[in-house]
Amino acid sequence: NNLHMITAVAKKMLKKRKKMVNNPICTSLEQSQTLVDLGIDIETADMYYVLYNNRSPKLNIKYNSFPNDLFEFTPAWSLSALSDLLPSFIKRNDKDYVLTMLNIGRVVYFNPNEPNLFEADRMTLLDAVVETIEWVYRNGYVNK
Repeated sequence: NNLHMITAVAKKMLKKRKKMVNNPICTSLEQSQTLVDLGIDIETADMYYVLYNNRSPKLNIKYNSFPNDLFEFTPAWSLSALSDLLPSFIKRNDKDYVLTMLNIGRVVYFNPNEPNLFEADRMTLLDAVVETIEWVYRNGYVNK
């Protein structure tokens, strides 16, 4: 019977969904602080957390600039803003490595004729991109 089939499929999908990782829309407070500590310009952030006394931080979208009347805020970066911080190519020892991002939480600087220059495997793509940015900045491969 079709109803029984649909119900079985729906149950399978719910089981799968429970196993799926919740993909964040932007950096966490800790990741944001790490990026700031690396010297990344906060103006490249496209969101920010407002920090209220004794309350959970509230996420906001940055339109043109950060509001001047906020005393405490932390910048936050979306996946799109983070990807703009990464060089598309890195040249090392006269070899080019291309940036490759896979939605399974993997970021690689890849050359088909060489071992990978760098790879990050994380539960989410955003986490892998943050780790890659840390590596890029700490190793001097910064877009300037």
